[in-house]
Amino acid sequence: MGVNDTRLLLHAAGQLSKGWQGDVIYKSPLPCDVDQIQIDFSFSKREIIDDGNLEKQCRDAIAQNDPNLSLSVDQIQIFMERPKAELNLSVFVDGFCAGSAHYDALDKHVELSSDHASLGFVPCKIQGMLELQIKVFNVVQDETPYSLIVKGGQSDVYTS
Repeated sequence: MGVNDTRLLLHAAGQLSKGWQGDVIYKSPLPCDVDQIQIDFSFSKREIIDDGNLEKQCRDAIAQNDPNLSLSVDQIQIFMERPKAELNLSVFVDGFCAGSAHYDALDKHVELSSDHASLGFVPCKIQGMLELQIKVFNVVQDETPYSLIVKGGQSDVYTS
């Protein structure tokens, strides 16, 4: 995406505690002279590390979503061996849901303008209030860090 005079619009970061679930929401008005944005969201501690309590931690995390679900030993073993993908990003522009980055990746990059959008997103006019929702399904490992960066600018010629 070609952007002239790209500038930082928002930079947020934090750490999520083990067992936490919910939404982290950031809202910010979009400057009038911005007609496209780039959003970079990343988190780490994806690989689950067994500190001797991993099976209990995984069962507790699953129970937060469905306390009546009972997993077999084989099912919990599969859960314990998979890399975690617990954080997703949804983007709203002036109340319009532009899409969600819910693919399995530590780094998620989103580009939005009125005539272009990343996969999983819909082109939309970049004006009004920007709302970014980080969906946290479960945090198995303590102090999972995340970072959210939004840059914006004026359209140039689409180049990527």
